[in-house]
Amino acid sequence: MRRKFLLTLLFAVFLGITVYGCSGTSSLKRGWVETSGLSHANVRYNYFDGVERMSFRAEAGDKIQLDIDVQVEEGSLAINLEDPDGNEVWSKTYQEDAEGSASMIATEKGRYHLRVAGEEAEGGYEISWDVED
Repeated sequence: MRRKFLLTLLFAVFLGITVYGCSGTSSLKRGWVETSGLSHANVRYNYFDGVERMSFRAEAGDKIQLDIDVQVEEGSLAINLEDPDGNEVWSKTYQEDAEGSASMIATEKGRYHLRVAGEEAEGGYEISWDVED
């Protein structure tokens, strides 16, 4: 009976490791609290090592406005914006608290992608985006 229990437990652990390891996720999050909407994300965490993505549509010639407020207690946080072809349009890496904005003109029509990458980070971020024609 005990041997059957140990084999079942071992199989469950193996299955859990296999499923988690093959899930394609590259983020480790602890204490993650998020409030998001169509044009903003507000996130707090105790630990973040990985990547989060958000996206929005823009037409060629539209003005894209980003407003960013970052708290970095440990580690670093990189934020970048990519055009529909995956080319980097804007990027910044934070290793301490910062607040600011960035604006640019969309060069083509399509879905633009915001990528937030934490590297052993503790803190949070608030990002809002606005697209005006």
